[in-house]
Amino acid sequence: MRSILLLIASFFMLPLMAEQYVYVSSTGTGTLEIYDFDNGALSIKDKFKTKGAPGNSVISPDKKYLYVSVRTGKGKNRKSNIETLEILADGKVKSVGIAETPQYCGFLAIDKTGTYLFASHYGEGKITAYKLNKGIYKGKVLADLKTDDRAHSIRIDDAGMVYVPHTSPNKVYQFRFENEKLSPLSPASVDGPDKENNYHEPRHFVFHPSKSLLYTSNERGGGISLWERSATGQLTLKQTVNTLPDNANEKFAASDITISKDGRFVFIAERDNLDRKNPKGNDCITVYSLNESTGALEKKVGTFGVGRHPRCLRLDTTNKYLFGPGVHSSTLTVYSIDQKTGILSEVKTYKTGKAPMWVLALEK
Repeated sequence: MRSILLLIASFFMLPLMAEQYVYVSSTGTGTLEIYDFDNGALSIKDKFKTKGAPGNSVISPDKKYLYVSVRTGKGKNRKSNIETLEILADGKVKSVGIAETPQYCGFLAIDKTGTYLFASHYGEGKITAYKLNKGIYKGKVLADLKTDDRAHSIRIDDAGMVYVPHTSPNKVYQFRFENEKLSPLSPASVDGPDKENNYHEPRHFVFHPSKSLLYTSNERGGGISLWERSATGQLTLKQTVNTLPDNANEKFAASDITISKDGRFVFIAERDNLDRKNPKGNDCITVYSLNESTGALEKKVGTFGVGRHPRCLRLDTTNKYLFGPGVHSSTLTVYSIDQKTGILSEVKTYKTGKAPMWVLALEK
């Protein structure tokens, strides 16, 4: 009896790995692939056919819905939409609505209440805001604003500040969202890093988890910048560093960026664009450590190989693993993260649907 009790006690003392689902938007096959994720291993659960080619996506704060930017039709009949997917108890999804948007949503964000969606529109140089109806997007557009060329990403913080990096003009636009209106701050935009240093054109960004800071990946030349946020939301550029590998050519370009929950490391995807049709390249993920007291960019931890042409990076919900999809190789690489050093170790690379554009992880 004593041995049985000890066995039971030891079972309950074991650290439990949170059950997770991983969602991969494969735009080339028009599917949302759903995986179970457990201790570094992915196993396919479902291949859900979306209403159109899926791109960027975001999960509601209550974990009940997943919103996907999709394109439907062809030629003159081509339309841009947001499809609302209900997340079921087993992690699978079902479509509960699809409605048109003014332009294709290259990047989606959601506010902390789960009431409003925001999107950036690269080709049109615009941003939009939408109101959800009981969690479902039904076509309610609150704002459709012209900003500048190549609006690349958008996010909103808990205070209602909205930031939009633009690559070509090398700027970050800044807004306040209040009373269902987007109002530009003063100034309406701030300049990115000096083009002389070759690490400019802010593309994607993340907020520091506990400080009034944000970090942009800089597309042109590959790099990362640290920005300080004032009490009223205005940005001030504080630091820019090179994130390129030692063997980088002049065509390298950074894409996505993510940050650990403890604010100790940032991860940046770097694309080798010298010959984009070549199935082999030197694409990589760069890890940079941050100063725990100030949030400053401290040192390059290293660069680690990834599939061809990564456009997204995503941490799992425990921050112990990183997902790196290769759009041109149709792969998804899982890395374990050394919690002390930030060094990545490849666990396994999986084949996905064609052109995996975006990845999300969800703890249930």
